[in-house]
Amino acid sequence: MVTYKNDLARTGQNLTETVLTLANVNATSFGKLRFLSTDGKVDAQPLYLAALTVQGAAHNVVFAATENDSVYAFARGQRRGAVAGVAARRRGKRPVARTPAVR
Repeated sequence: MVTYKNDLARTGQNLTETVLTLANVNATSFGKLRFLSTDGKVDAQPLYLAALTVQGAAHNVVFAATENDSVYAFARGQRRGAVAGVAARRRGKRPVARTPAVR
């Protein structure tokens, strides 16, 4: 479901969660994997979509918007650990120095 707080009541609950459990979400096996660079600060909450179909194939994608009006779509590539990023920016806007974004 793609909506703020995961459901129409805005509770933030995902009552059908099957992947994250108390057994696999802990300090040794769960946490930050990498920093992804953008053209500015990411102020808004990134949006994650699992199994988004892009050009006929399913991808897990993180969308992030920056203070420079750029929107990035980051997807893990075919090679283990590879991440591809694509940016869309409003016309007339110029990027500033690149900074770490998704944490």
